[in-house]
Amino acid sequence: MMIPSTKPVNPSAIADQAAAYFSQGYSCSQSVLLAFAPLVGLDPQTALLIASPFGGGIAQTGNNCGAVSGALMVLGLCKGQTNPQDKETKAAMYALARKLMNQFEQEHQEITCRGLLGFRLDVPEEAQCAREAGLFKTRCPLFVRTSARLAADILNQ
Repeated sequence: MMIPSTKPVNPSAIADQAAAYFSQGYSCSQSVLLAFAPLVGLDPQTALLIASPFGGGIAQTGNNCGAVSGALMVLGLCKGQTNPQDKETKAAMYALARKLMNQFEQEHQEITCRGLLGFRLDVPEEAQCAREAGLFKTRCPLFVRTSARLAADILNQ
């Protein structure tokens, strides 16, 4: 599954689509992967199922941002390795993944959900504080947009 190089992905449009999915209630990881699903020939239902445990920093543990996880899934679908002997593709995929993660961290000074939001989502009281502060509506859409845009930028290179 490769995005054809003759058909570049519009980073702004894909970021808008991912943000629109997030505003509908999909998790950050689901929103990013779902935005790319038609481009990579992935059934939307399958995309939603694959990405479903990655929201909130992977199962609301506050680890790596779910939007970044969704973007990494996109890179894997488009540039990943399927042959265990293909070390070159594996190394190239890891380099692209690190590039996306580094660029995200440069823009937001952090890559973990806990660090980005300032709350531990695996602690119910802290998750409630994050909700009351409106962080899922004010901060997370930005992270979804950034992740989708960075993935598109990398795929267009």
